[in-house]
Parts: sequence; structure tokens; C-alpha cells
Amino acid sequence: MPEQAVLLVNLGSPASTSVPDVRRYLRAFLGDERVIDYPAWFRFLLLEGIILRVRPKKSAHAYSQVWTPEGAPLPVTTEKVRAKLETALGLPVLAGMRYEEPSITGALEKLRDLGVREVFLIPQYPHYAMSSWETVVVKVYEEARRVAPGLRFTTVQPFFADTDYIEALHTVSAPAARRRLRSPTHQLPRRAGAPSAQGRFLARAGAASQVRREEAAGNDPRLHRRLPGDAGGYRRRGEAGLPRRRRHGVSPDSLP
Repeated sequence: MPEQAVLLVNLGSPASTSVPDVRRYLRAFLGDERVIDYPAWFRFLLLEGIILRVRPKKSAHAYSQVWTPEGAPLPVTTEKVRAKLETALGLPVLAGMRYEEPSITGALEKLRDLGVREVFLIPQYPHYAMSSWETVVVKVYEEARRVAPGLRFTTVQPFFADTDYIEALHTVSAPAARRRLRSPTHQLPRRAGAPSAQGRFLARAGAASQVRREEAAGNDPRLHRRLPGDAGGYRRRGEAGLPRRRRHGVSPDSLP
């Protein structure tokens, strides 16, 4: 009976490209207080009165452009990674999505039934943001406290400056870097950063862009130094539990 396992977590995708399925996904995703962090009454009016009236049809069309014969790209790719990682490690590796299937709750129940005691939790985001890294991690802790309170977690912290990640970026982007490489950045409101790390998100995104520029210039991006103030490590061990909710988010360093 394995006592250790790995849990990969991400946001998720609609069950299909149908408008009703996309609407259900958007209702769950955009209804998350860490995605649209306004009062519940305003979030409800915004979603039900405006967004969910016009966005599902457009989003369904957009999803249909990237849908594969196997399904949505995110869960399909995650399953391939999960299977390869399980083979390489010789340990149970499960995947869970914040919204839709496979669910985080279902994954935790499977870990509990397997008799697992320690879980290596991997949020699949290099940077921290309330709407991505934080919401999936907090969801895991909430559900673990409810369905598997005996689990202990070692959680991977944001890994944008990790040398292995930088080398992977270099490997996959090198062909494009020989031509012309653009570095789009997904912007977030300042309040989406944790109090102890406000402004660090854009700095980290800038660091990732710098890595790509170093590649394009023919330099070794692995020599790119860490940003001042970044934690030396990226993992922390602790009991499963729900961190105290704060208006401006939960710092990765404050979570187990």
C-alpha cells in the first residue's frame, strides 16, 4: 500500500464545446471569488446579467477551434503527463481540476482509499496569482479537510525561476527564438497579488520574458539570476488545512 503520491492540479475545461457545457464551466470559473474578487451580489449580477448571456456562445466557438478528437487539450495533455510521471516515479499520480472533471474532490477520495498519507501537490503554474495558483491550492486544502483530513501535503511553490523550468522553456522555444519571439503577458489587477508579494507577479513575468530574450540573443538563460526577495526554496510541508482568507489574497509563503 503506497503511502506517498503526487497530485497534479489545474483549472480545468468545459465538458464539451456545447454552449450549455461552456456556460456551466464559465459560471463556476467566473463565479469563483478569487477570479472575480468583488462582492457576491455584484459578481452574480455581472455573471447572470451580462457575461453568461453573451460569452458562452463565443467561448464555445473558440473551444471548438482547439478541441481534439480526445477532448479538451488541457485534461488530455494532463492525463498524458500524469501517466508518464506515474511510470517514471513508480508512485500513484493523480490529476484534479478546480472546475469540471477530473475533480479535485474525486482525486483526494482516491488517495484516501489507497491509504496514501503524504501528497506532493503540484499546481501547474510557474507564477503566483489568486485566480490560478491560489484558488486551486485552497480548493485542495478545503476538500482535503472535508474528505481526507489525514493527508499531509508538500506543495510546490511558484517555480518561474527554477532552473529545470527555465531549461524546459529554452528547449521548447529555441526553434521559435531563431526567428522572432514575442512574450505576451497575462495581466492581473494589483489586488490579485498577495500582500507580501504585491507587484512580484509582473516582475516574475518580466523575468520569464527576460529568459526568452536571453535565448533569442544566443545566451544561456540558466545564468539568469533570481529576483531579489524571492524565496530560496519552493516547497513547504504542512498539515492539510484552510488558510485564512484575506482580501488581497494568500501569499504562497503563508500556505503549507
